[in-house]
Amino acid sequence: PTADPAGTTAAGGSALLLVEPVGAAFQLDGKAWVLAGSKPVTVPAGAHRLESLGGKQEFTATAGQTVTLRLPESAIEKLAHAGLEAFARKDYTTALKQMDKAARDCEKKRKYDLACAAISTELPLHIGQIYEQRGDSAEAMSEYDKAQKAGRRLKGRGELIAAVEQARGQLAKKLGMRTSVGTIGTMLARPDFADRAIPFLDEALFSMHGPDSETHDAMTRRPGSFVQVTGALAQAKRVNPDFNGYINSVITRHNVERLPDTVRK
Repeated sequence: PTADPAGTTAAGGSALLLVEPVGAAFQLDGKAWVLAGSKPVTVPAGAHRLESLGGKQEFTATAGQTVTLRLPESAIEKLAHAGLEAFARKDYTTALKQMDKAARDCEKKRKYDLACAAISTELPLHIGQIYEQRGDSAEAMSEYDKAQKAGRRLKGRGELIAAVEQARGQLAKKLGMRTSVGTIGTMLARPDFADRAIPFLDEALFSMHGPDSETHDAMTRRPGSFVQVTGALAQAKRVNPDFNGYINSVITRHNVERLPDTVRK
């Protein structure tokens, strides 16, 4: 979240708070950690306490005015930035050393889980790229997996998460790996979810136990489940016409005679 971390406006009026740089994590008045956005957020007028990786600050917000706070850079963030600069210079030995230390130091700060999420996502991505350029695919994939895991805690950085998924997916294909999922179609039947998920999947195993709603729904005991799973398969094909969809069927005396029809379906 990036909006109104301080909660509702107090009776004494409200002010605006702009925290820099964009994307930096901070905690206002002991509430949940949030990420700095590009626009000011509304806070109650009065005294406040802000905490970040770089330390703590106290400030007073005056009603009707905007307070701008630039967060001090912590030792971890300095290491991270130095590592990224070395990466840009293609000084991979220095970059690997600095980024690895920054990532490990951040992992130790359990209190700052969200604050470290961006660092724990971006640095393993670049570390993985270094290993991949050196031909060490196993280490590269390990780092991409770390970045992917950390990215699940990250909010408001869609472009970074997409870069991680792209790097991991490209390496997986290079290694001959395939991404598959078993599903009854609950989420993939949703067009918005299919649009996001299918590009990262090579195939899926759909649970279908009959060629029609009467047979399938009786097996699953969930009315509408046939429409759901066939809808999911249709969404997968819509997003990627070359998508490999496979069918998993549980065969019992209730549907065995419909098996040929299920296969043709």
